[in-house]
Amino acid sequence: MLFTRWDLWYLVLMLEDCGGSWEVLVGALEERWARGGHSFQELDFEAKRSHMEDLRRRLEEAGLDPAGLVGDLRQDKRILRKARTRILQDYVREENKTVAMRMTPRRVLSERAWRGEWDRFPVSPAVYEPLFQKEIRRRSFYNEDETFTLRRRIEAVLTKNGGQCASSSERRLAFYRAGLTALVDAMEMVDDSCGVIAELFEDVFNQYIAVPWTDTAVPPRFTTGIFSILPFGKTKA
Repeated sequence: MLFTRWDLWYLVLMLEDCGGSWEVLVGALEERWARGGHSFQELDFEAKRSHMEDLRRRLEEAGLDPAGLVGDLRQDKRILRKARTRILQDYVREENKTVAMRMTPRRVLSERAWRGEWDRFPVSPAVYEPLFQKEIRRRSFYNEDETFTLRRRIEAVLTKNGGQCASSSERRLAFYRAGLTALVDAMEMVDDSCGVIAELFEDVFNQYIAVPWTDTAVPPRFTTGIFSILPFGKTKA
Protein backbone atom coordinates (compact mmCIF):
# COMPACT_ATOMS: atom_id res chain seq x y z
CA MET A 1 0.00 0.00 0.00
CA LEU A 2 1.32 3.44 -0.97
CA PHE A 3 1.62 5.97 1.84
CA THR A 4 2.12 9.71 1.47
CA ARG A 5 3.80 12.37 3.57
CA TRP A 6 0.33 13.43 4.72
CA ASP A 7 -0.22 9.91 6.03
CA LEU A 8 3.04 10.11 7.95
CA TRP A 9 2.14 13.48 9.47
CA TYR A 10 -1.26 12.22 10.60
CA LEU A 11 0.17 9.08 12.14
CA VAL A 12 2.98 10.86 13.98
CA LEU A 13 0.63 13.54 15.29
CA MET A 14 -1.95 10.98 16.41
CA LEU A 15 0.64 8.82 18.17
CA GLU A 16 2.71 11.55 19.82
CA ASP A 17 0.24 14.34 20.63
CA CYS A 18 -3.06 12.46 20.85
CA GLY A 19 -2.10 9.39 22.87
CA GLY A 20 -2.68 7.09 19.92
CA SER A 21 -6.33 8.10 19.65
CA TRP A 22 -7.94 9.12 16.39
CA GLU A 23 -10.86 10.58 18.32
CA VAL A 24 -8.55 12.93 20.22
CA LEU A 25 -7.08 14.08 16.91
CA VAL A 26 -10.57 14.76 15.58
CA GLY A 27 -11.23 16.81 18.72
CA ALA A 28 -8.07 18.84 18.12
CA LEU A 29 -9.16 19.57 14.57
CA GLU A 30 -12.66 20.53 15.69
CA GLU A 31 -11.32 22.85 18.38
CA ARG A 32 -9.15 24.68 15.89
CA TRP A 33 -11.95 24.96 13.35
CA ALA A 34 -14.52 26.16 15.92
CA ARG A 35 -12.40 29.14 16.96
CA GLY A 36 -12.89 30.98 13.68
CA GLY A 37 -16.35 30.11 12.42
CA HIS A 38 -15.61 30.97 8.78
CA SER A 39 -16.74 28.82 5.88
CA PHE A 40 -13.20 28.27 4.61
CA GLN A 41 -12.27 26.89 8.03
CA GLU A 42 -15.17 24.46 7.84
CA LEU A 43 -14.00 23.29 4.42
CA ASP A 44 -10.45 22.90 5.70
CA PHE A 45 -11.70 20.80 8.59
CA GLU A 46 -13.75 18.63 6.24
CA ALA A 47 -10.78 18.09 3.95
CA LYS A 48 -8.42 17.13 6.75
CA ARG A 49 -10.91 14.87 8.47
CA SER A 50 -11.73 13.22 5.15
CA HIS A 51 -8.07 12.32 4.70
CA MET A 52 -7.85 11.05 8.25
CA GLU A 53 -10.86 8.77 7.81
CA ASP A 54 -9.48 7.51 4.52
CA LEU A 55 -6.15 6.72 6.20
CA ARG A 56 -7.90 4.86 9.02
CA ARG A 57 -9.85 2.80 6.51
CA ARG A 58 -6.73 1.90 4.53
CA LEU A 59 -4.88 0.85 7.67
CA GLU A 60 -7.75 -1.34 8.84
CA GLU A 61 -8.15 -2.98 5.43
CA ALA A 62 -4.42 -3.73 5.30
CA GLY A 63 -4.33 -4.90 8.93
CA LEU A 64 -1.51 -2.47 9.76
CA ASP A 65 -0.68 -1.09 13.20
CA PRO A 66 0.05 2.68 13.14
CA ALA A 67 2.88 2.47 15.69
CA GLY A 68 4.53 -0.40 13.89
CA LEU A 69 4.19 1.32 10.55
CA VAL A 70 5.76 4.59 11.71
CA GLY A 71 8.46 3.03 13.84
CA ASP A 72 11.24 5.38 14.96
CA LEU A 73 9.96 8.20 12.75
CA ARG A 74 7.52 9.16 15.49
CA GLN A 75 10.51 10.38 17.50
CA ASP A 76 11.73 12.67 14.73
CA LYS A 77 11.09 16.18 16.07
CA ARG A 78 11.30 17.70 12.63
CA ILE A 79 8.53 15.46 11.33
CA LEU A 80 6.37 16.10 14.41
CA ARG A 81 6.82 19.84 14.05
CA LYS A 82 5.87 19.66 10.40
CA ALA A 83 2.82 17.54 11.27
CA ARG A 84 1.59 20.06 13.83
CA THR A 85 2.06 22.91 11.39
CA ARG A 86 0.45 21.27 8.37
CA ILE A 87 -2.51 19.70 10.15
CA LEU A 88 -3.30 22.01 13.07
CA GLN A 89 -2.04 25.41 11.95
CA ASP A 90 -1.92 25.85 8.18
CA TYR A 91 -4.85 25.79 5.80
CA VAL A 92 -4.17 23.22 3.13
CA ARG A 93 -3.82 24.76 -0.32
CA GLU A 94 -5.87 23.27 -3.15
CA GLU A 95 -2.79 22.15 -5.07
CA ASN A 96 -1.51 20.31 -1.97
CA LYS A 97 -4.70 18.38 -1.26
CA THR A 98 -4.78 14.62 -1.51
CA VAL A 99 -7.57 12.84 -3.38
CA ALA A 100 -9.29 12.12 -0.06
CA MET A 101 -9.11 15.80 0.88
CA ARG A 102 -10.79 16.78 -2.35
CA MET A 103 -13.39 14.03 -2.34
CA THR A 104 -14.94 14.80 1.03
CA PRO A 105 -18.31 13.22 1.88
CA ARG A 106 -19.92 16.53 0.96
CA ARG A 107 -18.23 16.49 -2.44
CA VAL A 108 -19.04 12.84 -3.08
CA LEU A 109 -22.73 13.42 -2.35
CA SER A 110 -22.73 16.61 -4.43
CA GLU A 111 -21.19 14.79 -7.38
CA ARG A 112 -23.85 12.10 -7.03
CA ALA A 113 -26.58 14.76 -6.96
CA TRP A 114 -25.18 16.73 -9.90
CA ARG A 115 -24.05 13.92 -12.20
CA GLY A 116 -25.28 10.65 -10.71
CA GLU A 117 -28.31 10.36 -13.02
CA TRP A 118 -26.58 11.27 -16.26
CA ASP A 119 -26.52 7.72 -17.57
CA ARG A 120 -30.33 7.84 -17.60
CA PHE A 121 -30.43 10.70 -20.12
CA PRO A 122 -31.03 9.76 -23.76
CA VAL A 123 -27.97 11.93 -24.49
CA SER A 124 -25.56 12.32 -21.59
CA PRO A 125 -24.90 15.89 -20.39
CA ALA A 126 -21.24 14.80 -20.18
CA VAL A 127 -21.10 15.43 -23.93
CA TYR A 128 -21.68 19.16 -23.41
CA GLU A 129 -20.20 19.89 -19.99
CA PRO A 130 -16.65 20.57 -21.33
CA LEU A 131 -18.03 23.47 -23.39
CA PHE A 132 -18.99 25.27 -20.19
CA GLN A 133 -16.10 24.14 -18.04
CA LYS A 134 -13.63 25.40 -20.64
CA GLU A 135 -14.86 28.92 -19.94
CA ILE A 136 -15.38 28.59 -16.19
CA ARG A 137 -12.00 27.00 -15.43
CA ARG A 138 -10.00 29.87 -16.89
CA ARG A 139 -9.60 31.16 -13.34
CA SER A 140 -9.68 29.64 -9.87
CA PHE A 141 -11.74 32.56 -8.51
CA TYR A 142 -13.76 35.42 -9.99
CA ASN A 143 -14.19 38.68 -8.10
CA GLU A 144 -17.41 40.69 -8.32
CA ASP A 145 -16.40 42.59 -11.47
CA GLU A 146 -15.11 39.47 -13.23
CA THR A 147 -18.45 37.70 -12.89
CA PHE A 148 -19.89 39.92 -15.62
CA THR A 149 -17.22 38.71 -18.05
CA LEU A 150 -17.81 35.12 -17.00
CA ARG A 151 -21.54 35.49 -17.61
CA ARG A 152 -20.95 36.87 -21.10
CA ARG A 153 -18.67 33.94 -21.96
CA ILE A 154 -21.21 31.38 -20.75
CA GLU A 155 -24.01 33.16 -22.59
CA ALA A 156 -21.88 32.93 -25.75
CA VAL A 157 -21.65 29.15 -25.26
CA LEU A 158 -25.42 28.97 -24.79
CA THR A 159 -26.07 31.04 -27.91
CA LYS A 160 -23.55 29.26 -30.13
CA ASN A 161 -24.44 25.70 -29.15
CA GLY A 162 -28.08 26.04 -28.10
CA GLY A 163 -29.18 26.48 -31.68
CA GLN A 164 -27.41 23.31 -32.75
CA CYS A 165 -29.47 21.36 -30.19
CA ALA A 166 -32.80 23.00 -31.05
CA SER A 167 -33.98 20.23 -33.36
CA SER A 168 -33.57 17.50 -30.72
CA SER A 169 -35.30 17.48 -27.34
CA GLU A 170 -32.82 14.85 -26.15
CA ARG A 171 -29.86 17.08 -26.95
CA ARG A 172 -31.48 20.20 -25.49
CA LEU A 173 -32.17 18.31 -22.28
CA ALA A 174 -28.53 17.24 -22.03
CA PHE A 175 -27.15 20.63 -23.06
CA TYR A 176 -29.05 22.67 -20.51
CA ARG A 177 -28.45 20.16 -17.73
CA ALA A 178 -24.72 20.37 -18.43
CA GLY A 179 -24.97 24.14 -18.24
CA LEU A 180 -26.80 24.01 -14.92
CA THR A 181 -24.24 21.67 -13.40
CA ALA A 182 -21.36 23.83 -14.64
CA LEU A 183 -23.00 26.92 -13.15
CA VAL A 184 -23.41 25.19 -9.79
CA ASP A 185 -19.67 24.46 -9.90
CA ALA A 186 -19.00 28.09 -10.78
CA MET A 187 -20.98 29.35 -7.79
CA GLU A 188 -18.29 27.92 -5.52
CA MET A 189 -15.59 30.05 -7.12
CA VAL A 190 -17.23 33.44 -7.71
CA ASP A 191 -18.10 36.53 -5.71
CA ASP A 192 -21.61 36.85 -7.08
CA SER A 193 -22.59 39.86 -5.00
CA CYS A 194 -24.38 41.36 -8.01
CA GLY A 195 -26.25 38.12 -8.65
CA VAL A 196 -25.35 37.86 -12.34
CA ILE A 197 -24.42 34.17 -12.16
CA ALA A 198 -27.52 33.37 -10.10
CA GLU A 199 -29.67 35.16 -12.67
CA LEU A 200 -28.04 33.21 -15.48
CA PHE A 201 -28.66 29.99 -13.59
CA GLU A 202 -32.35 30.86 -13.36
CA ASP A 203 -32.49 31.59 -17.10
CA VAL A 204 -30.86 28.26 -17.98
CA PHE A 205 -33.05 26.43 -15.48
CA ASN A 206 -36.18 27.83 -17.12
CA GLN A 207 -34.96 26.66 -20.53
CA TYR A 208 -34.14 23.26 -19.05
CA ILE A 209 -37.57 22.59 -17.57
CA ALA A 210 -39.24 23.91 -20.73
CA VAL A 211 -37.85 20.99 -22.73
CA PRO A 212 -40.79 18.62 -23.43
CA TRP A 213 -39.52 15.47 -21.76
CA THR A 214 -42.39 13.48 -23.26
CA ASP A 215 -40.69 13.96 -26.64
CA THR A 216 -37.58 12.23 -25.33
CA ALA A 217 -36.87 8.61 -24.48
CA VAL A 218 -36.93 9.33 -20.74
CA PRO A 219 -39.21 6.82 -18.95
CA PRO A 220 -41.75 8.59 -16.69
CA ARG A 221 -40.41 6.79 -13.60
CA PHE A 222 -37.00 8.45 -14.15
CA THR A 223 -38.22 12.04 -14.38
CA THR A 224 -37.60 12.84 -10.71
CA GLY A 225 -33.90 12.16 -11.15
CA ILE A 226 -33.71 13.82 -14.56
CA PHE A 227 -35.54 17.01 -13.69
CA SER A 228 -34.27 17.59 -10.17
CA ILE A 229 -31.41 20.03 -9.82
CA LEU A 230 -30.02 20.16 -6.34
CA PRO A 231 -28.44 23.56 -5.51
CA PHE A 232 -29.98 25.47 -2.63
CA GLY A 233 -32.00 22.39 -1.68
CA LYS A 234 -34.61 23.18 -4.34
CA THR A 235 -36.35 20.67 -6.54
CA LYS A 236 -38.59 21.55 -9.42
CA ALA A 237 -40.34 19.15 -11.80
